[in-house]
This record gives sequence, structure tokens and C-alpha cells, in this order.
Amino acid sequence: FNKIEAFNHGTTFRTQAEWWLNHVQTLKRKPITPATAAGFGSYLKKWLYPNLGELPLSSVNNLAVSGVVTKMMEAGLSPKMVNNVIQVVKMVVASLVNEDGKKIYSRTWNHEFIVLPEVKNQRQPTHTSQAMTAIAVGSKGRERILLVLLGATGMRIGEALGIEIDKHISDDFSTVQIRQKAWNGCIQSFLKSDNGIRDIDL
Repeated sequence: FNKIEAFNHGTTFRTQAEWWLNHVQTLKRKPITPATAAGFGSYLKKWLYPNLGELPLSSVNNLAVSGVVTKMMEAGLSPKMVNNVIQVVKMVVASLVNEDGKKIYSRTWNHEFIVLPEVKNQRQPTHTSQAMTAIAVGSKGRERILLVLLGATGMRIGEALGIEIDKHISDDFSTVQIRQKAWNGCIQSFLKSDNGIRDIDL
């Protein structure tokens, strides 16, 4: 009954995805960050709305998802990115619930059938000391100082741009406190994870 009701009400993947993206940003418990929302939004616009958008949510199953995976792999996306996009599909489908909070479409996702690529041996981007020196030499002024700071401390660019000199640098200039970050021109009073809160010895 719930499946037929959802179909009759015209719940398409796009309709549910738009509701879900707004919902996860306004949750009382652990809302997603603006950066995460922007990432999810780009997955939806680039891959999911064109391929699944007009399908009834009831039809978004292993077969439908396998077609999206094939297109992403043919386009040369990394296994990690393909998995990220498909995770959004799963969350959207699971987000339609009845008045008792029970999922209307409970899926058993079959990764073998979908041919979802395995994520393994992820490469952690690094630079040699020679490359870092070349980067510093090729820049100047405040840009050079910023690049040297990033290379020497390993902090993220958003963390570095979030530093306020009167708040986050010790009196003897030997320590930088990472307590906030900048994203999209705005200061955010939280970091990517709780482990991001730290003091860096210069």
C-alpha cells in the first residue's frame, strides 16, 4: 500500500532528493556542513538528476543504479567518487518514511549486480621536499608565507585561512591554534572533524 501510495503521489527521485538535501542540512542532530551539501548537490545535478531524476522512487533499484555506475565508470570517475555518488542514491531512497518512521522502500543493495567498483589503495597526495621548495620559490609575498605554512604544518587551506592573528597565535609566536576554518568566503566555527581541533607547534 505504501509503495502504491508513493507512486500515486508522484514521488520521483528528484522530488525526494530535493526534500532530502534540504532536510539533512536542517537536522537537529548532526546536520551536514555547507561544504558537504555543496558536494551532494553537485552529485545530484551532474549524475543523478539526468539519469534517475524522473523515475518514480519505487523504481530506483539495483538495475537503475547499475546503469548510472556504468556511465560514471565510462566517464573515467574514480572508484571513490562513484561510491560517493551511489551513497547519495541510497540515502535519498531510504529517506522516504511513513508516519511511523519506517522506510517505505527498504532496499537490499547488491554491489556485485550493480558492479560498484571497490575502493582500495587510495593514494594520499604528497609532495617531495624539492617540490615544496619549488612551490615556495615560485611564489612571493604573503602567498609564499601561506604556502610555506601549509607545507610545514600540514594544515588544510581552509584552516589556514580561518586563522585570526589576535586569537589563534600564541604570544611568543611559536604555536598556532586550529579552532575554525574558512569556506566559501565565510568563517565556520567548526572543523571537518573533532580531531581537527589542535595546536600546531611551529
